Amino acid sequence: MVGRRRLGLLTRVILLCVCYALGASAQPSSAQKRLGFSNLVFRPAGGDRVGLADEDFRVHILEELRRRGFNAVGAENLVFGSDHGQSAQLLLGGTVTELECQQASSPEKLDCRMGIEWQVLDVDTDKVVYKLLSRGLVVDVPREPVASLGKRLVFANLESLSKHPRFAKLLEAEATAARSSGYAKATLRSCRAGARAMPAASEQVLDATVVVQTSGGFGSGFVLGADGFVVTAAHVVPESSATVKLHDGREFPATVIRVDRRIDIALLRLSKPEALSLPCLPVRGTPVAVGSDVYAIGAPTSRDLSFSLARGIVSGVRLLQGVQYLQTDAAVNSGNSGGPLVTGAGEAAAIVSFKLVGASVEGVAFGVPLGPGLNALGVSLAEGFTSPELSSAGAAPPAARRKLVQDPSDPQPAFPSAAAARDTSVQGTGSRSTAPEVRRVLFGLGGTLAAAGIAFLVVHYAAQSTAPDAVDRSNKIRNWGIGGVVIGGAMIGVSIALP
Repeated sequence: MVGRRRLGLLTRVILLCVCYALGASAQPSSAQKRLGFSNLVFRPAGGDRVGLADEDFRVHILEELRRRGFNAVGAENLVFGSDHGQSAQLLLGGTVTELECQQASSPEKLDCRMGIEWQVLDVDTDKVVYKLLSRGLVVDVPREPVASLGKRLVFANLESLSKHPRFAKLLEAEATAARSSGYAKATLRSCRAGARAMPAASEQVLDATVVVQTSGGFGSGFVLGADGFVVTAAHVVPESSATVKLHDGREFPATVIRVDRRIDIALLRLSKPEALSLPCLPVRGTPVAVGSDVYAIGAPTSRDLSFSLARGIVSGVRLLQGVQYLQTDAAVNSGNSGGPLVTGAGEAAAIVSFKLVGASVEGVAFGVPLGPGLNALGVSLAEGFTSPELSSAGAAPPAARRKLVQDPSDPQPAFPSAAAARDTSVQGTGSRSTAPEVRRVLFGLGGTLAAAGIAFLVVHYAAQSTAPDAVDRSNKIRNWGIGGVVIGGAMIGVSIALP
């Protein structure tokens, strides 16, 4: 009986160790910049053909990037149309420049290799900051369907791209304290509107909110300060200009003068003098308590629903990937982006940034607090005057200082010989041939099995008995111990031997 109890306890310990080893290998990577995907262009060298890959490839590539642990944004939920691609800080795109195939082991199969020139665009500066020519090989794949062959070739190149240390370094999130927007410090004359108790003052608050329209869509915003500047979310204004529509129907052209796409905030300057007399929202100067009432104002899903108001509470204060957010259960939809979260005193506390979408997700939206947001733009509010840096034509975003990283091209993978055994797996080339996670899991499991085997042997020698049934049980424990030591040792050896 004692032997069975010991055996059961030991088995549970082994299972816990295995689960821990697997869990440790599946931990998410450290915070990364948001990576979107633009296009995959087909333009083989020496040919005149130029084409774009189907939209399906964008979805497949984003899903593969997420599977590999990257913070890829876009096409998050196809069923509900959730797509946060506009919040990307970096954009990945590629051009297929090399494609070569030969007959494989049978007429129905091919060996193919493809080269893709990858480029990464810094969204803030609109500059290409990384380039790489990757090369991938797939063997013994059916000629049809062609889309499946193309997907495997692209994935082989993604495997190579993901193994380049300088690409991974590019995606590392910058420390908040060390990060600087590069903008000159500037002051903005604050709004002098008096206290407005909500919801009684709803009409006054709505008069200070706007709809922001660009060629690519629309969002919301609000007038900040006494000089007619407008604040919105950065992903609402992917261009340098926009049109701002007021609650009373008037429209003004506007220029984006400061933007931070990591924080997701943009400051717009209205170009007409009469904008200086517009109603404005005062800014909440202190943190909002969890449980406080807030009102989300914007154009949910449609311009026809502009200047809608929804009530909720502050559900929490969150730090996500180094950025602080207010979480709210107020009803928020796509057109609310950039609109204000207003307190019960009629003050703007945050800018609506995004919401979680899913079949079982409801009432989880996030806004960027105005204090950290304006700090990221180098702007502070003051009762005196607005700095010339914000009013002049020279208030454009600073020029890019990041140097282009040109990684060495991958070597050309060789086709297998006709007589050689053919590998049907997708292969990619790069600076490493085996992911460190694979080696870590093999080493961890091998160590766990070896330790368990030693424990079984200890139990065997400590609980020997002359009773026939006890001898038989003890021999089984010994065999399990020997097996665990042998298999575990082999797994450790393989993990060390892998390139």
